[in-house]
Amino acid sequence: MNNLESMKNIQRLQAKVDEFVSDQSLPDLIDPPSMTDGLYNPRDPAEYGKGQVNSKKTGTAPTQKAKSKIEVQLMKGSNVEMRPITWLIDQWLPMGKLTLLAGAGGTGKTTLALGIAAAITSGGTFPSGQKYLGRSNVLIWSSEDDPEDILMPRLAAMGADLERIYILKSVREDGDDRTFNAATDLDSLKTVVDSIGGVVLILLDPIIGLVKGNSDKANDVREGLDPLVEFSQNQRCAIIGISHFSKGGQGKDPAERVLGSQAFTALPRMVWGTIIDKDTGDRVLVRLKTNLSARDGGFLYSVEQTQYNGIDTSIVTWKGPIEGSSHQIISNAEAVDFDGENGSELGDCAQWLKSYLEDVGGSQEKKVIADLARANGYGNSSLYRAKDALKLVAKVEGFASSRRSIWMLSINSKNSNIPNNSHNSRALNNWDSGNYGQTGGNLTCKADADHFDWGIVL
Repeated sequence: MNNLESMKNIQRLQAKVDEFVSDQSLPDLIDPPSMTDGLYNPRDPAEYGKGQVNSKKTGTAPTQKAKSKIEVQLMKGSNVEMRPITWLIDQWLPMGKLTLLAGAGGTGKTTLALGIAAAITSGGTFPSGQKYLGRSNVLIWSSEDDPEDILMPRLAAMGADLERIYILKSVREDGDDRTFNAATDLDSLKTVVDSIGGVVLILLDPIIGLVKGNSDKANDVREGLDPLVEFSQNQRCAIIGISHFSKGGQGKDPAERVLGSQAFTALPRMVWGTIIDKDTGDRVLVRLKTNLSARDGGFLYSVEQTQYNGIDTSIVTWKGPIEGSSHQIISNAEAVDFDGENGSELGDCAQWLKSYLEDVGGSQEKKVIADLARANGYGNSSLYRAKDALKLVAKVEGFASSRRSIWMLSINSKNSNIPNNSHNSRALNNWDSGNYGQTGGNLTCKADADHFDWGIVL
């Protein structure tokens, strides 16, 4: 094709472009009111063409998506009706709140919780020896233990009224059974609980089983537990969720040893902890965290094997109260006795740690201690075992980047080389489903004058 023909082709194409006539006007662009409005509040795509054309044809204004109306609700402090905390077990088990029971494996957490349930259904005895004045209903959800050979034999052996025990087996949806989901099934659970009436305690074992997401992520844990907290408040019943300690947490703050995200201990208003006394073999129950009562004091108990109607089972036997802070009680129970281990790494590390802290005035930052211990040939495992053997007190100072842990000698550590693991305890009665009576509005009464009051005043 020569230049003349190319020129003629271009002229023919230009003529066709000139002859083109649109049957309607081209749409105008609709500029957003501001840059941020265009970025964060994009208009409907119809408004960038078709919507504008239609508006010219019909004379109507461009349609815009209506914004949701948001109103902040306020309440005057003077309009809040104040009320005291209602206790199912005074200073230990609050009504209308979520309580977490966590501990190491083998401490009998489920048996302990079932013992409390047995006392509630039969007018039995709480750990202090105080009787529950009434016979109330208990709801149990367990994904680990079967009712036939584990739950019911234990409850029956501890004197429970099985007519007042209800097992949450499954949820039926459109004719098919599935597992209970706290995120979607609480309305149905409320209907069932209301129909039963008199439900004052719900046991969830393990509570981590109700978290459908990642139990190590705070948002997933809160999404799973928030509905339970609200349910407990609305129903005015106590909820005990059972969990476990993570491995290798000895020496840490006891509340930080709970398995999973810290949200597991942040949401409950009461957190119980159970550990085994390495010296006596007894179990210990303490309050790891609460903003409703004091944290000091606890109870010794044991888990014993027995039979019920020829079925091997276990029961909890309470041995008496124990004094001291929760941290000190746990430190005493888990302390490693290094007496007679002179020449061993543990014994040498403990003697070195005690001497060093005495030389620096009794306390030092943990990081400094760990660096010095490493320089002296002691590993982290020996260092933490020595810390427990000496019953060192650990506390945290500062926030964020300035946060640091301080180890301090306790009074016992300064006065002796060997921890004193003895407990000043006295025997209490086993679980008792004896007589009960309603007196003065209290749901509990003292079994004898020496026991403090676990009463609940309505």
